Amino acid sequence: MFDLKLSDIKEWLIDNREEYQRLRAQEFPPFDNALYRTYNHLYEFIQYYKYKQHCDKALSELDVNNFNRLSQWTREYEILGSQDLIMFEVNYMDWVEEVSSDKIKIHEGLYTERKPFASILCFCEVFQHLYWNNEVHEAKLTENVKAEVITELITILKTYYIDTTHS
Repeated sequence: MFDLKLSDIKEWLIDNREEYQRLRAQEFPPFDNALYRTYNHLYEFIQYYKYKQHCDKALSELDVNNFNRLSQWTREYEILGSQDLIMFEVNYMDWVEEVSSDKIKIHEGLYTERKPFASILCFCEVFQHLYWNNEVHEAKLTENVKAEVITELITILKTYYIDTTHS
């Protein structure tokens, strides 16, 4: 098991870029090559970090006390949640294997610290809850259901977001 920091991943990608490009340039890229596979997994994973500021902004605009604003929020961040970050959730948040609360599993045997991705993880959970699970952007919900949605949302924010001032 390798426990990598974000800086380790970036450095490894830079150090191995030329070899990866050489392998990739082959007529039939060697998918069974460890460096080739690892480079692909790390590169794909690190690309999601560029969404951190978008997620920070989205979470700062989240108003848990205004249900109509939550509905508007899901529409405003629909592309980010339903397209840009959909595979982040599938690939890095839905593992059967239990991973410690301070780690993210990148791939078999590769882990990284969770903290730099806290806002991305939280955004994905919030978006999943509001958009996919409860369809607050288009469904007509009763006041009781709205209250349940907000209660669960507050729990998600406290669980996934390092800055829990959103309660």
